[in-house]
Amino acid sequence: MEINIPLYVSFVWFSLVGSFTPGPNCSLALAVGIHHGLQPVWRHALGVCLGVTILMLLGLWGSLDLLKVYPLAASILKIFGIAYLFYLGYCFIKAAQSRMDDSPSNAVPKPSVYQSAFMQISNPKAWLLITGTLGAYQGMAKSFWLNASLILVTLYFCIWGAVYLWAWMGQSIRAWLNHGRRMQVFNIALGLSLILTALWLMSQ
Repeated sequence: MEINIPLYVSFVWFSLVGSFTPGPNCSLALAVGIHHGLQPVWRHALGVCLGVTILMLLGLWGSLDLLKVYPLAASILKIFGIAYLFYLGYCFIKAAQSRMDDSPSNAVPKPSVYQSAFMQISNPKAWLLITGTLGAYQGMAKSFWLNASLILVTLYFCIWGAVYLWAWMGQSIRAWLNHGRRMQVFNIALGLSLILTALWLMSQ
């Protein structure tokens, strides 16, 4: 089963850029690393991979196009995704109001597998990413299933790498943030960034 190596290398780069650049998933991984360490991060990474898999299957079945035909369904997904981003933003701002020390903050939630998956599924940007992937990279292999497997496995590696890198960075700066009011400023900034992201999605 022949694989188009140049096209696959292009997809690897596309996946790396899409996974490692800042966004809600990376911001949440950073916050989990700061407040809870690396131990619970696997749930977030697994949830993002689950969400990508579901979107991939929907794309292969043509169901993403149905969301354009039935805008109410797309709107419902979008509303829940935006509401979750607002909730996360509120949690970080609330955490900034409490005293921060070396112990984990209970005000900052540890995302579950299903919460992270739902956040991924309800993100219109993720729909466009998968649609673009399926449109541009279907020719990496002659076999349909090999092509789909290459896409998913590559995305999985990139997602896990990105989530753990951002979480590790968060854990690494935790001691520095725990001096003075740095943690409060960080939580407020992150909370506002998530709320602004939600507001941007509302305008799309």
